Amino acid sequence: MREIDLKLAEIVPKIAEVNNVCQELRRGDYFYEPAITTEVLNDGRKVSRVVCKVYPNKNNKDVYNILPFDKFEDTYFQIKDKYNNIMGDDIDEEDLLEELKKDNYEADGEIFGLSSDNDWQLIGYMYYFLVSVVNLVETKNDDTPIIDNKGSIVGKMNYSVGLDLLDCDGKRPLNILKYNTLGDLVGKKLKFTLDLKKASDLPEKLCNEVMCRY
Repeated sequence: MREIDLKLAEIVPKIAEVNNVCQELRRGDYFYEPAITTEVLNDGRKVSRVVCKVYPNKNNKDVYNILPFDKFEDTYFQIKDKYNNIMGDDIDEEDLLEELKKDNYEADGEIFGLSSDNDWQLIGYMYYFLVSVVNLVETKNDDTPIIDNKGSIVGKMNYSVGLDLLDCDGKRPLNILKYNTLGDLVGKKLKFTLDLKKASDLPEKLCNEVMCRY
């Protein structure tokens, strides 16, 4: 088989899976379909490539984003991660409905591949040092600076880090206060919850549709 046929055979079932996941996550307007684009090189040769077209609204085929094959792979796993985080292993229907109600759509442009990388401009980075986690200390309502590529502070992030300790099967909660360091938790499960509450003091011109990626 030609390379293009092999890539189509690989991408088509993944696209079908993504469309099904979007339905389950109450994003039925999103739609993905395989496509083949042709690029004319400087020497006149034509090169065909397998891509994925992403429609934010399946009823408007005039507006779409194109994901190259490799970029679609990244998007595919991002969507699967989101699906697994919401669905969980043993979640019942009532809890699932509650999770879907709380679901945040603000990061969909990045997670679901609705917008291209060029649509986003990096403001800066926030850093969290794991010393507190090593010592099993939670962080509540702390502020940390947002630092740009030049090392300048361009804002601040308010965040919390929660720790929940579970027994080896991940079902029974344990009292984390009875343990001192990570070394005491061998064989148990530690749930790490990062809550990014708000960003402030950001550059005014970059305050529309702000998202965080980690």
